[in-house]
Amino acid sequence: RLCGAWDKDEDSDSDDSDDDDARAGKKGTYDATGINAIADALRVSASLTSCDVRRNSISGEGASQLAAAVLANTKIEKFNEIPIKEMRADLLTKLELPDEGIGVEGGLVVAGLMPVMASLTELNLSNNKLCGVDYRGGTYDATGINAVADALRVNTSLTKLDVRYNILDDEAKAAIKEAVSSKEGFELLI
Repeated sequence: RLCGAWDKDEDSDSDDSDDDDARAGKKGTYDATGINAIADALRVSASLTSCDVRRNSISGEGASQLAAAVLANTKIEKFNEIPIKEMRADLLTKLELPDEGIGVEGGLVVAGLMPVMASLTELNLSNNKLCGVDYRGGTYDATGINAVADALRVNTSLTKLDVRYNILDDEAKAAIKEAVSSKEGFELLI
């Protein structure tokens, strides 16, 4: 609840009001103040090595600020179960992150590190919340998946990407498909 919004099924006292957040499966009012404070702390922390903010419905500027802070702090080894240290060191040929609750901010972090991962050949981001939504609802934000598409354009080693079950809209699917269209033999699961 770092952003002031939470899933209705996290709260047993949820009501069935008619506002947009209730229909989207959310309660509360989105406010990125808490996320921005965490991002500010991450930028300057010399001792924090791990941070997990999954399942907090982070999107928009809050997601961008948080991802930028994680990418800027070289002491961070793990973020939302994403192995940052191994990614930075280019130690992985396969990155398996299915069903990890990775949201928009996680998509931005993975995309930010893809250009330095010359050994990465397979990336599995299936069944996450790369656009901020899942079967319970949420607010659609394609920033994370669009960043992955941009990173695909410059990453030359990746030969397989799985982004199934992320509730991507047609525009996001088209961006991913276009990013890999010139890569002969590329296996895309979307």
